[in-house]
Amino acid sequence: MNKFGLGLAVLPFLAGGALAGQPLTDKQMDTVTAGFVFSVEEQTNFSTILIDVNQPAADCAGLCYLTSQAGFVSVQAAFGNISSMLPSGG
Repeated sequence: MNKFGLGLAVLPFLAGGALAGQPLTDKQMDTVTAGFVFSVEEQTNFSTILIDVNQPAADCAGLCYLTSQAGFVSVQAAFGNISSMLPSGG
């Protein structure tokens, strides 16, 4: 409970620091890269799960029983450890 109380006590100071920044001009906003890339490959002896954010989905080459894409997030799942069977780059 002490850590929770300390965390709540620090929040106003963190928010105050964020307000001190200067807004970006239109020219600066044009050069900002707002995207990020995230990719996870979880493997066990029995399954492989691929999660990709802001990048093309890995090509499962028909090995995946689940392929789902919602906006910029894709999730794929397959039976078995298929990482050696995936094309390089996925």
